Parts: sequence; C-alpha cells; structure tokens
Amino acid sequence: VSMGNNKNAARKMKGSRGKASAKQGVGSDASSNATADAAAPTAAAISLPSKLKRERGTAATTPLPPAWKWDGKDGSGGSYQPKKSVLSPSDGEAFDKCLRRCYRGLSWEDPNALPSSLHRSFTTAFDDLNEAGLFLYDVIQPGGQRLSLTMVTRTLIGEPGSTYRYLGLRLFSHPWCDVDEDGNRIVSKSEPGSSLVRLGYRPDCVSALVRMGSVNEALIDRTGARLQQEIAPKIPNGLVGSARYNLTLINRMEPTSAKKDLKRESIYNMGKTSVSWHKDSGLQDFSSIAVYHSLQDYAGEHGGAGSSDDDNSKNKSWRVAVRVASADSKTPALSIPLPSGALYYLLDDFNHQHEHAVLAGSEMLRYSSTHRVAREGQGTWQYLRDKCNGVRSKLAVSFNDQALSRISSSAERKHLVKFCRSVQMILSEIEFDWLRQWYVQGRTHADLHPYWHQPIETLLRTYRELERFSVTIVNMLKKSPKKSVPAICEDLFDVMIEAIEERNKVRLQWHERYRDPIFSSLDVGMRPMDCPVLDRTERNSDTEMTEDLDNLRRKLRKWRASSSLLHAKNGGGNGDVDSEAMESSSGHQGKRKRGNEGDSDRSRSSNSKGGKSKKMGGDGLTGLTKKEQKRVASNWEKLKMKSKTK
Repeated sequence: VSMGNNKNAARKMKGSRGKASAKQGVGSDASSNATADAAAPTAAAISLPSKLKRERGTAATTPLPPAWKWDGKDGSGGSYQPKKSVLSPSDGEAFDKCLRRCYRGLSWEDPNALPSSLHRSFTTAFDDLNEAGLFLYDVIQPGGQRLSLTMVTRTLIGEPGSTYRYLGLRLFSHPWCDVDEDGNRIVSKSEPGSSLVRLGYRPDCVSALVRMGSVNEALIDRTGARLQQEIAPKIPNGLVGSARYNLTLINRMEPTSAKKDLKRESIYNMGKTSVSWHKDSGLQDFSSIAVYHSLQDYAGEHGGAGSSDDDNSKNKSWRVAVRVASADSKTPALSIPLPSGALYYLLDDFNHQHEHAVLAGSEMLRYSSTHRVAREGQGTWQYLRDKCNGVRSKLAVSFNDQALSRISSSAERKHLVKFCRSVQMILSEIEFDWLRQWYVQGRTHADLHPYWHQPIETLLRTYRELERFSVTIVNMLKKSPKKSVPAICEDLFDVMIEAIEERNKVRLQWHERYRDPIFSSLDVGMRPMDCPVLDRTERNSDTEMTEDLDNLRRKLRKWRASSSLLHAKNGGGNGDVDSEAMESSSGHQGKRKRGNEGDSDRSRSSNSKGGKSKKMGGDGLTGLTKKEQKRVASNWEKLKMKSKTK
C-alpha cells in the first residue's frame, strides 16, 4: 500500500511539474517557481546545449529552409516567377517574401534604433584598437592546401583564455576584462583594466578592450529580446539557442579603391568580396551571431579614396550577402546594403543552413564586430591548463622514476599504458594545436598578445616534463629485448609506436608549412619564430626526444619484435603478451624458416615482391602493433575467401 501511494504521489508530482513548467515559459525567472525547481532538480541541471540536442537535433540535422515560391502578380493580373538569382531591397515584395520564407533568422536594426552611446563606444574602440596595431593579416590554409593571406586584417577579443580556430589557424584572443594570475576573469577592485596594463597592454588599448566587453553585454541583451520576439514563437516550446556571446572577431576591410586584388564573387557575379561565402565555424549549435557594421572615410597609404574598377561603379556600397547553403537550392541569394552603424543578426539556426559573404565597397573603410558564442572546452587556455596540471600531478606522484621501477603487476602495467597514452595525446595537442599555432604567427603577433606570454611559458615547461617522461619510457622499451623489464608489455610498445608515427606525420606537415614561400614575402615580424622545445639546435638525449622520429619508429618496431620473442621464449614473460598473436607470429616465423631451408628461391621471390619483412624491420608480425596484426589477419581472410570463390 505504501509503495502504491508513493507511486501515485510521484505521478501527481510529475503532472504538476509539467504544468508548472508550461506556466513558467521560456526566458522567465526560474526562481519564480520554487515548487517546480524543488521537484525537478535533475531537469534544471540539464545544460542548454543538451536540451537543444535532445529536442531540436544538431547543426548537421537541421533541415534546409522552405523552398522559394513566388505567388506575386504581374501588371496584367497573372502570376510570374522572378528569374533573378539575387534579390535586394529594391525588388520590393519579392525580396520581403523571400526574406521571411527562406531566411528566417536574418534580421537587422537601423542606426537610429540604437543608442548613441553604443555607436560612440564601437567607433572609439575601433580607432583605438587600430592605433594600437592590433589588426593583423592572417596566414591561413584553406582545405589544408597552399597557404594564403587574408584579404582583411582582424583581431579577436573575448573571454580570457578564449581562442578561435578557422582555416587551419588558431587565433588567440585579447581579454576584454580584468584577469588574475592564472588568467581567469575577475572583477577589478581598482580601475577597470588595471590588470591588463600590468600584463603589458597599452592604456589606450586597454580602454578599448574593456569597452568591447561592455558593448558585448549590450548586444547580448538586444539579441535575447530579438530571439524572443522573432524566433521563439515559431519553435515548439520556444527553445532557442544561446546568445551569451563570449568573443568577437573584429574585421578591418579596405575598399576596392585600395585593395585591388580582391576576388570576384563568381557564383552570382555580385562583384568583389572582402570575405567569401562561408559559415562561421566552431560555434555552439543554434547560437546566434550579432554583427555591428561601421563605415569610415578611408585615407591611408594608398592616397585616400579613388575610383574603383568594380563593375564600373565610382561609389559602390558595402553589402552583406546571404544564400542557402545547398548546391541544389533554387532560392535566390540576397544582397543587402546596410548603412553605417547598422546592427544585423543571424539568429538561432540561421548559420546551420545558410552562408554569408561581404561584398566590398569602393571608397569607405569598413569595420565589423562579429559577436558569437564559441564552443566552450577544448579551445580555451583554462581547459588545457587544468588538463596539463592533472597529468603533471599524476606524473610527479604515481609515475616518477621510482614508481616506474616498482611496477610489476598486470593492473599496474595497464595503468601505465593508459597514462602513457594520455601523455602522448597531450604532447601532440600542445605541439600542434598550441605551440606551433603560436610561433607560426611571428614576433609582432607575440608582442601584441601579452596575456598569452605566461600560458605559453607554462606549456613549454609542461612539454619538457612530459617529453622527459617519454624519453624514460623509450629507454625502458629499448632495454626490454635484452632483459625482462617488469613494466613493459606489448600495449606500451603499441601506444608509443602509434603516437610517434602520427606525430611524425603531422610534424612533417608543419615543416612543409614553415617552408611555404608566402612567409618570405611578409615583414620579418610576421614570419614564423623558432620554438624553444621544437626547433632545437642542440639536444640532451637524457631528457629530450630525438628529432628523427621516423628512425625512432623503426627502432621501436624492432625492439617490440625482439621483446616479444624474448617473452615467448621465457614462457610469456610478464603475462601481458597477446598469446594468440604470439602463437600466430611464432608459427609464421617457424614456417618461414622451414620454407627457407626447403626453397630459398621462393623466399627471395617473396621478399622482392612485397618487401613486407623489410618494411617491418625484418621481424615479421611481431614488429606490428596489435591493431596492425588484426588488419593483416583480416586481409589474409579476405584473400582466402577470394581464392575459394575462384
């Protein structure tokens, strides 16, 4: 009876909770309904991204917008379908209907709808940031191919420790608030921005950074209101994405009169583009984007405004273009000229299935501040710092030299393998995702980003510590073919072989990138710098890994094969050797030996055809990792099946 009553009570509570949630609505204060909060602590703990994924899917599963269908009338009273591939506000009703039907989420506010204080803050910040020299060209690698220089200069500002990655390059942000010694956001007890001045930022630059943080808060509020007004009523449950902007990418774009090498938009023949068709990447799904757009008179090293060769127009305006991101779409693209000081939005899921571009004007200089919600986690300094601290702590306590010498049990070996794998993953992450990305951008970039000096030094120290541990492991593996080392097992060999092979592959790609001729055409301050732990002229073999990773890989395979044979001879050694693979390998080697005694010509023929033994260091299957051995066995089974069918 008691259990039945409890179940009935639970059903009633669940029902009342649903009613309370419905009354509460989207965007209302959760504390206004204490009963619902108390009854559903688990539901309240679910993050917005998780709710969105559960109820609305992801960016990849978002359907395309409705197909364009025109139902207007021509002058004779009949229906017609506009044949234009591009619509603009001058197209009147056709533009308005296409905007509402196919471009839900695209919205803008005219300058007179915004507070004058917002305009002043943006304009002053742009000028101060430019005066401080923060706008730089980026050397990007579209599609992982040849490097190219961006057509615009830009700078990234946002939450302390945030970064933004696009087209093979990681941008490091300038903080828009005060920070503590660990690089975290704090509220200054003195003058706002005083901690940034102590880091090395110029006072006028600091005031611009703090000002950008303030206008970001204003844009968060305006976007939230826009979402509730335009998007939430059209979505079940009114569940919209985030507009808690955590960074802004500010572009400085020169007009066509000064930037003669701008590329033409080739799909719709819209003219020259400063920013080609793209979706913004690295953002939270369903998150909004807000862009403040400002035009200024241009007078630079090119002698001020001049005539443009763009479509024979002497005064072509800057325009924002949008299109449906589908090759099969028949929906016209939109080309929208916006006045200086306009604020436009790409709300909710607009960025999922639409692309946008910036069409260059002929005379005016354009600034755009693009506020966005970057994914939290892996792209922040705080994430990497905490990850490194955790590994370094384990290394100091559980995997120092004394601890390694005491490893003897199977459980301890498995623990070592797991830790070693995490160390190799972090080493590669530090090297390729952070250090190389920092040093490839040059001395000027480093001097302009004083916030990142301490984090980079911390990463260098961490890399040295983890590299020293890796050298210790390699030396242990080197000894294992000659004598039994209790800590060694095949899985440890495999972790190191796979990590070294992958690191060597990516390292070669970076070496090729450094040799790209584009850097010789840049100022010295924009050319790659040497990294202290990656571009050494001298090496300490006791603590630093060899530069010749390809040779190390071959040695590891050879040591693995010899170690496996030694353990097999000793009856399994530490007990972690894969006995099935070992039997297969030993049988394979025995058959090969008998085959050599019976028919040496056949052996020579086999080696000349495939050269597999030579490739594996002359040690057969035992030089392969377990994953590779499984692939070999799988391929052998496929060959047998083919021979049977024949």
